[in-house]
Amino acid sequence: MNEKNQAEEPSELDVLALRRKRLDEWRKSGDAYPNDFRRSNLADQVRGLHEQKNKFELEEEKISVSLAGRVVLRRIMGKASFLTLQDSSGRIQIYVRQDKIGPEAYEKFKQWDLGDIVGGVGYLMKTNKGELTVDIK
Repeated sequence: MNEKNQAEEPSELDVLALRRKRLDEWRKSGDAYPNDFRRSNLADQVRGLHEQKNKFELEEEKISVSLAGRVVLRRIMGKASFLTLQDSSGRIQIYVRQDKIGPEAYEKFKQWDLGDIVGGVGYLMKTNKGELTVDIK
């Protein structure tokens, strides 16, 4: 790694300081460690039951799922973003749009980080690339 790349990467202490700051903000807002979300599905269960369905079948059936897991991948883009969640059974992608959850909730969502444990409710869909995804409502 060259010196330029090393200077751009935050140190472990910087990352820890940022996470502590976010936790303090969540504690002040009352959002830290909520315990009222209940998942009803596991990633592999959802995949096993619905992976073979095409985009149009999933749109027609409107299958609602409730999943929770650890954030293992983030792709934050403008007003629509993707996360990959890992639960005890496997991984599944979720899709979050600002126009569905509102600007305030979307701003909070964008602060979620790798390793955070989160939950969401939404309908199954297939992306244009054919990946089974939960469209969060």
